[in-house]
Amino acid sequence: RSDAMLAVYPPSGARFQAHVDNTAGDGRRLTLLAYLNDDGWVEANGGALRVFPPGSAPVDILPLGGRAALFLADEMKHEVLPTYRPRYSCNVWYYDRQERDRALAQAKATGRIGGGPDDGNISLEEQAAAQSFLKKLLGKDAEGHGGGSAAELPVLVSAAARLSQGAAKVVAQVVGAPPAAGPSDIAAILSGMTAETLHSLRQELTLMGMG
Repeated sequence: RSDAMLAVYPPSGARFQAHVDNTAGDGRRLTLLAYLNDDGWVEANGGALRVFPPGSAPVDILPLGGRAALFLADEMKHEVLPTYRPRYSCNVWYYDRQERDRALAQAKATGRIGGGPDDGNISLEEQAAAQSFLKKLLGKDAEGHGGGSAAELPVLVSAAARLSQGAAKVVAQVVGAPPAAGPSDIAAILSGMTAETLHSLRQELTLMGMG
């Protein structure tokens, strides 16, 4: 299994967008969440875990202290809804050892987990490029706060247009663009922004824990 990870969500609308934990065959088979919150959590506090069982309606699970959730890491789409009360959870992933060993060997040999360069999987270099772009997108002002100015937008648009398809896929997942969005799509989204909408995007990403 993985090491335990403590996830802390501040009471300011922090959330985590819908995703599947293991989409690249990295070995994670089961996701285990255990909630460490005080008693008295109610629906108005937000912060529910929303899961999307295939073929069924979404299910919301309140993060009550002592409650645990277990689901398939490579199948179950899930998200954390905006939370308005300090929210704590402990996350652990259990591995399929054979898949994990294959993934580590493949990453060492090719810098890529999950397949070849043309099958939609994302290389380590593409992940690094996406992270570099997201740092620019999350640009801070002189006082360390996420701002937004019209002068920044052409620079971001140009940088987005130069992303690889794999890097654009990572960025799309973070900013809420369609999963199939490419570099030109990311650039088009940014070119339609104003300084105010850029500032709002940075605030939202910060609430997701990326700031």
